[in-house]
Amino acid sequence: MFLPPSISDHCPSVVKLGLLGNKKNCPFKFFNFLTDREDFLPLVETVWQEQVHGTMQYKLCFKLCNLKKALKTFNNDKVGDVAIKSIEAKAALDACQHLLNLQPLDTNLRMQKKELINDYTLTLQAEEDLFRQKSRIQWLKAGDRNSSYFFKAINGRRNRSKIHSITGDDGSLIEGDIPVKNEAIRHFQNILGCFMPTRHGIGTLTNIIDNVISNDQPDFMDRDVTNDEIREVCFSLHPNKAPGPDGFNANFFKKTWDIIGEDVINAIQEFFRSGHLLKELNATILALVPKVPNPSKMKDFRPISCCNTLYKIIAKIIANRIKPCLLDIISPSQSAFVAGRNIGDNILLVQELMRNYHKDIGYPRLALKVDLMKAFDMVD
Repeated sequence: MFLPPSISDHCPSVVKLGLLGNKKNCPFKFFNFLTDREDFLPLVETVWQEQVHGTMQYKLCFKLCNLKKALKTFNNDKVGDVAIKSIEAKAALDACQHLLNLQPLDTNLRMQKKELINDYTLTLQAEEDLFRQKSRIQWLKAGDRNSSYFFKAINGRRNRSKIHSITGDDGSLIEGDIPVKNEAIRHFQNILGCFMPTRHGIGTLTNIIDNVISNDQPDFMDRDVTNDEIREVCFSLHPNKAPGPDGFNANFFKKTWDIIGEDVINAIQEFFRSGHLLKELNATILALVPKVPNPSKMKDFRPISCCNTLYKIIAKIIANRIKPCLLDIISPSQSAFVAGRNIGDNILLVQELMRNYHKDIGYPRLALKVDLMKAFDMVD
């Protein structure tokens, strides 16, 4: 922050260092490296066998909640801090190798060395998988160990994600966790959602919309959801995308499908039959992503919804059924949302239309540039 220069030619600057803040309890997130442990699937199966009464969606949510508690205990008791485990495994291996140098003919030490090398290798792999998942690096597939790179990426993401202060609409500086949170809630409450819902009859819409679907397409979209369709959609999801409030990513569902798949299918099919989605499945986390390099106001952040994996599966099933009908109802001049069309075509078209637009030649014309603060699907 720069202060007034007063009688000087320079503006004094105030820099605050060491803004660590209070350490908060992190929400549960499933770590992918747990699936490589031999005792992981037996733990899931034990928790999943518990009898639960209620709707299919409630049963699934209740079992996931119980599994979350069991995984926390499992992580604290048997897994622990992976980074510390790696250091301890290396120290044990170094000590064994030192003894083996003094007693090279000791067969017990040789066997112990092989076991320690295996333990150290598994610990290193778990550490790298953990850091890779936390860093959100998607493009790096294979190669040398990149723990140091992932660790730097994690710290960089944390520093960029933390909002220490923000400028209010009146120009005042807002500092502190609670005031910044209140400002974020106030700002996005005015943007998200629809405050004046308008409901017209279907006849009103058909009078102004020329493009309609055929008589056969509603039957295609409204057909029963099959077991294979749900499984195919689940396994098509990216395994390492950010999870929703329940903390379980798509990789967890893929690795444990033989155990939990039946309950997942029953819950999703129940939704399509009843049209009711349990609020625990419909919950989302709003993550604020900067629009500009140095955001200073809440309008410089874009809210991104992190949905639960079950919600993603339902949404993709609906999207896959709507997708074949889009070509018939979306205008040919609309280049987005339809497979085979490229939004870059519209950019080239605008460049041609705007050429020499500023010159006073020909008939009068007008160009409008509209900046929508609200989400494109919630404009009112």
